[in-house]
Amino acid sequence: MPDWKYSKARTEAGLFGDEHKYAGVIIDKGRVWLERELNAERVLAETLKTIQALPNPEDVSAEPVDGLNAEQAHFVRLAMHPNVRCIALTGAAGTGKTWSLAALAKEANKLNHHMCVMAFSGKAANRASEALRDNDVDTVETGTIHRMLGISPTGKGAAGYLTHDYVVVDEASMLPNWLIGMIMDSLKDSATLVLVGDPAQLPPIGYGTPFRDFLTAGVPHVNLTQNYRQANQQAIYEVCTAIRERVSSEPSSQAAARIASSEDDNASTHAVKTCLEDLHLLEWQVLAWKNDEVEHLNLQMQRMANPRGEAWFSYPGWSLPRINGNRPQEIDVRVGDKLMITRNDYKFEIFNGETYIFTGVERHAIGNGKPVPCVRLESPYQVRFVPRDEAADYLKLGYAVTTHKAQGSGWHTVIVFQPDNVKFYPHSWWYTSVSRASEQLYVFAGRGWWQNAISKERPVKSTLLARL
Repeated sequence: MPDWKYSKARTEAGLFGDEHKYAGVIIDKGRVWLERELNAERVLAETLKTIQALPNPEDVSAEPVDGLNAEQAHFVRLAMHPNVRCIALTGAAGTGKTWSLAALAKEANKLNHHMCVMAFSGKAANRASEALRDNDVDTVETGTIHRMLGISPTGKGAAGYLTHDYVVVDEASMLPNWLIGMIMDSLKDSATLVLVGDPAQLPPIGYGTPFRDFLTAGVPHVNLTQNYRQANQQAIYEVCTAIRERVSSEPSSQAAARIASSEDDNASTHAVKTCLEDLHLLEWQVLAWKNDEVEHLNLQMQRMANPRGEAWFSYPGWSLPRINGNRPQEIDVRVGDKLMITRNDYKFEIFNGETYIFTGVERHAIGNGKPVPCVRLESPYQVRFVPRDEAADYLKLGYAVTTHKAQGSGWHTVIVFQPDNVKFYPHSWWYTSVSRASEQLYVFAGRGWWQNAISKERPVKSTLLARL
């Protein structure tokens, strides 16, 4: 932050002495930095300078690639060009980004080059792995960024870890400066970094917007525009596009799949009941903006989806009315509930934002330890175990989640419940929310939601671009 803002914050916190004013921070170009953030920005700036100094790859082969349209084929040929060390692939859902990555993997394999795909969240990494397998690619290593770089939950890791020729970062818009910087430090000199994502989504939780900055700085970039969604998905695509392009007129209910007032309890209840009757719990998701709203929605969903049964563990409901004025109420968790992981833990192989079904309690050995009573968690991808006496530290009801938690994930059906205007990054929030749905979208919002969704956001000045 700027030095003047740092000084103001210290004063507001009651810190007036100058003796230890800059302890633990670094002053650079009139701003106060944490060492990790400053080092990351310097790495990114030097990387961008190197990219900008490379000869322009004008002689990219126009040779077609089997099964790809012209945009997709151009991406594959550009990514394999010897002068390209970083390339961005963007495009809305349904434009064939994964199909293009699968084609790149196949072409790279012909040259005995190796590719890996990493993502910020475990669920996004699993989705990428499944999508590649669906495209007949099983030679690509996939995983979370933290796991593949050996980064601990505290953010410590080792550089020089990756030996792949092509390193793909999916959902790259979620990454802050320090994490992109660590990936850069981990590449071998001849590797090509492929950043895949959508710059219109929410910015990272953390300092910097490196994906947007790389696009602005002019890294080689291919944007896919041809939509391959099926007819029943077209309405969702139209809503996403209208928000992204800030179309002034609100789409009709038919064009937007399902749009209703947030006050229409019958309609919202019917939407949830339809999901419960027709879909697996992990195939649909309720999204909202604020954590306290999510907590109340989760209790409503639990009453509809799983109202009975013994509570095996509980966790504090911080947004609920307090007991005796100060103690939070406990939210009970039952077998059959949909749960969300709230933090990463490698010993349990669970990652923040993943969702599972709680299927029972059984004795299980974690690592080389003795068997202990564990909460059994199941998803289509895997089974995980968390000791019952630690479950409240890692798990919460997951029928409803914030859109920030939902980034990198997708569902057959999404129910967006947002009665009030979103105050921070509203355009990005709405776009990210509705684009999580693949087959069916419900929007329950206040009357001014469309103007909120297409509102212009105040541009954030990039210190990375200024450093260039």
